Amino acid sequence: MQPQEAKKKSGCWLCGSPKKSFWLGVCVGIAVFSALFLLVTAANLVKWPAKAKTLPTNANQEQPAATSIEKEVVGQAGTFLEVSEPVCTQNSKPLVYMFSTSWCPHCQWARPIFADAVKTYVAKGQIIAHEWELDTGDDTLTSTKETAVPQADGALYNKYNPDGSIPTFIFGCKYYRIGTGNERTNDAAAEEKEFKQLIDKILLEK
Repeated sequence: MQPQEAKKKSGCWLCGSPKKSFWLGVCVGIAVFSALFLLVTAANLVKWPAKAKTLPTNANQEQPAATSIEKEVVGQAGTFLEVSEPVCTQNSKPLVYMFSTSWCPHCQWARPIFADAVKTYVAKGQIIAHEWELDTGDDTLTSTKETAVPQADGALYNKYNPDGSIPTFIFGCKYYRIGTGNERTNDAAAEEKEFKQLIDKILLEK
């Protein structure tokens, strides 16, 4: 057997060849470099989302108070939620609100019921009531035509209803409800009764 044939049969195609040994070294070097590059890249890809989701915080820094009123809910009164807020007043009279729009069918159902429920209390000077149409800026309970919701009342609406749903009812800042309570059964009497019961409650709690 010839020496060259022995090398071929042994499977060592680089044996005895300096040129082939050089290229083997180059290939191994490239392979090692590529493997290291892939490992570093993979490690960074794993870390980047964690950095984006985790922001640096200071344990001693005072955190802002929660803005959602739902975190302060302490009970329920009928279809209304009760929150841990003092009864809000103006000139010692509790404030009662309905927020609506001119085009909302649920608001149209509740609007006359709300007006009938509050009118006696307003006439007696016991409460101050508003029914703000958010799209027109008009208070439908007054004879004048308003064009803008007062900033304080708009802020109150946003506080109790950050999602901007309508209708929204706020009784003395103590009880609130988003939506109607008895519209599904078309029970206007039950709706008005609940409004009046809540007004009586805030008059006692002010």
